[in-house]
Amino acid sequence: MKNHSVLRYVLIALLTTCLAAGCSKSESQADGDAGSASGSSASSSSTTAKTNEPASGAESGSQRPGEFANQARAADEAAKKLADMDPETVIATVDGTEITEGEITRMLQEVVKRQAGGRPVPPDQFEQFRMQARPQMIEAVIDRTLIENLAAANEIVVTDDDMKSEVDRQTELTILANDSNEEEFEKLVKENLGKTVEEYKNDTISNPDFKGYMIAKKVVDKLYPEAVEVTDDEAKERYEEQKDDRFTVPTQVRASHILFGTRDPGADKEALREEAEATLVEVKKPDADFAALAKEHSTCSSSERGGDLNFFPLKGVMDPTFANAAHSLDVGGISDVVETQFGYHIIKVTDRKEGKTRSFDEVAPVLKAELEQSKRGEKTEALVKELREKATIERT
Repeated sequence: MKNHSVLRYVLIALLTTCLAAGCSKSESQADGDAGSASGSSASSSSTTAKTNEPASGAESGSQRPGEFANQARAADEAAKKLADMDPETVIATVDGTEITEGEITRMLQEVVKRQAGGRPVPPDQFEQFRMQARPQMIEAVIDRTLIENLAAANEIVVTDDDMKSEVDRQTELTILANDSNEEEFEKLVKENLGKTVEEYKNDTISNPDFKGYMIAKKVVDKLYPEAVEVTDDEAKERYEEQKDDRFTVPTQVRASHILFGTRDPGADKEALREEAEATLVEVKKPDADFAALAKEHSTCSSSERGGDLNFFPLKGVMDPTFANAAHSLDVGGISDVVETQFGYHIIKVTDRKEGKTRSFDEVAPVLKAELEQSKRGEKTEALVKELREKATIERT
């Protein structure tokens, strides 16, 4: 599911900008070319513009002696001043509602914490991020405050039950979108986040960003219900656009193999071929244990799993020769020796999932929810712009 709240957009933009610019020297060095390709800070863009101009004296783009040191000292002083600022200091008001430095700091800490996967971030790195991201965060909190004030004026309240229901709804839609089930979803959350589903839900509910999203959602849904209406025709049009790429699942087979690798320098291909043929005789005996033979003979890392390669489609994952051979077998079938760029294989198919195209009725709830979310995001952005024009906003 895509969250289109203004605040979420800004938070994502902040992270992207900060990481691209290199919040810390070690991060920039680790990212290498990937970091420079993904974006640059305002200062680096300015430097690039200068170096592309014809060189002429002081305007040539080179720094005077000591200039870099002066800039570094100024940055350090600015960071220290910011770090020493009283959290109760009011830095902006929105129609009389105060926004404090402490609120901005807490939200920036949440962003950094999530980006770091919950791991602690060194104070100096956080302060660098804070300096870069603080102006945008202030504007994001102003937007959030405008929506919260509108909600209060219309007696719109978001409860813990509201947030729990929304998390449950999004979980169900995610499972449906991926043609999955609760067990697979729980496994996915555990593998990617190291949490149980219950922990994941509780973390989401306690996330201030999610609370902001929920307030904006409830405001738009209550005050402008027509803005998020989705017709069957709209959903069907989206379905036809995405059917082939998103909702059509190709046939997949699950296979195990024994590999006699030939890619090592000096590999004796003829001897390996003979070994593969001899092993094939063993594999085809009635009482043969394919997994045990894979562990004994295979040079592939899958040997630790008895040669299991899990499920794969005919195209796009495996070597074409290997995939064609595997997909031509019935479940339980064993191939002859198959040669690919990696060496000689003996393949056994252990399972098969026939391909299918999911029907519109099956995925309609997902498509309608996504279209509603998109429309809600557009309305939220337009609403914030309108509220800004009418509001009294003061920055100190």
